[in-house]
Order: sequence, then structure tokens, then C-alpha cells
Amino acid sequence: MSNLCHRMGWQVAHVPPSSENRGGVAILCRKPCALLELRKHSGPEGQYIMVQMHVDQRVFNMYSHYRHAKDSDFSNLHAICEQIEIDNATDWCVALDGNSNMLEGPCHDMITRVGGKCVATAGHTQSSCLIDGIWVSPKLDVISAHHNKPGDGDHGIAEVEMISRFLKFRNVCGDSLTPPKSFSLKILIVRLNGLMLPLVIRLGVLP
Repeated sequence: MSNLCHRMGWQVAHVPPSSENRGGVAILCRKPCALLELRKHSGPEGQYIMVQMHVDQRVFNMYSHYRHAKDSDFSNLHAICEQIEIDNATDWCVALDGNSNMLEGPCHDMITRVGGKCVATAGHTQSSCLIDGIWVSPKLDVISAHHNKPGDGDHGIAEVEMISRFLKFRNVCGDSLTPPKSFSLKILIVRLNGLMLPLVIRLGVLP
């Protein structure tokens, strides 16, 4: 998969499924976005990956996590929340297939405890609740969200659009050298052969 993505111009960080469950996660982006892989884990309880996402002059941490239903302790999500607390000065986004309700219960309670807000949700075609979610830190500016859009697989698509802002540069006299600009940044959770793939795409300049 990585070779195919690279040939198509995408940068990818990937954790394959373990032998004991379907799972598997990946984060993809393309220029001018870039990612730096920081941490990953795979086991029978699920997989997660953490990257540092660079978009223009904005940097935030991005997590993708698949939780298998047998992870009754939500151990990987605990690890992610602990890392968020350690990096408390860094903005973050978590793309999560929790196999658990995003609107209440353990996933909801754990991520809201570290300041997260759920901005888009989706679900399995046979699930009775929304089990996929995109969660963000308070300072990430979300301008639109789409919930449970139809997908090609057995899950819907969660989609958010955020703003990545250029900073103002000033010279020693305090004069602004570069006018502030905002770019639209889109994050989608989609499925490809069972893998959960958050795609990060930078769009055009906003007015």
C-alpha cells in the first residue's frame, strides 16, 4: 500500500492489521502538507499511530486509532490521552474507530476529560450507535463537518474542514511583512480494504 500511495503523491504512515483481528490504521497527506511519524502500536486489542502534521506554519499532532471490541480496558485510548496530556501545549486531532459510542460512554468520557470535542461522527452499517469519530483540541478551528456520509465500505464517512492560518511576520520595526492568510484543511475518515484512513488535504485560500 505504501508504494502505491507514494507513486500517487501521498505521504503515508501505516500500521497493518494484527493477525488476530481486522483493524489496521494509516494516516495519509499530500503536499503542501507533510507528516512526521512519532509513535505506533499494534496488538490484539487494536492499533494506533501518532504523527506530527505540518501544514504551512501550523503544527499539530494527529492520531489514528482502531480499537478492537476485546479491548475492554480501552488501553490504547488511555495511552493516547496520556500522550495528549504530556503534550498539553500542542494542538491535536484524533480519528477514532472506537467500536463504542462516540456520544456517551468510555470513549466520549476519556477524550472530553483531556479537553477534546467530537466534531464529526460515522458508524458501521449494522451498528446501533455512532462508533467512529473525529476529535479535536479546543484551538483547532473547525468550519464545517459532515456526519456519516455514504461510503463504499461498511462504514460511513466522517469529514471535517479546518482552518490553517499563516502567521504575520514582522520586522524589527514592527511592520507586517506578510499579510495573514487562511487555508482550508480537510480531514476525512474513509475505509480501504478494512483500513481506517484519515486523509489530510489542504485546499485553497479562504477569503
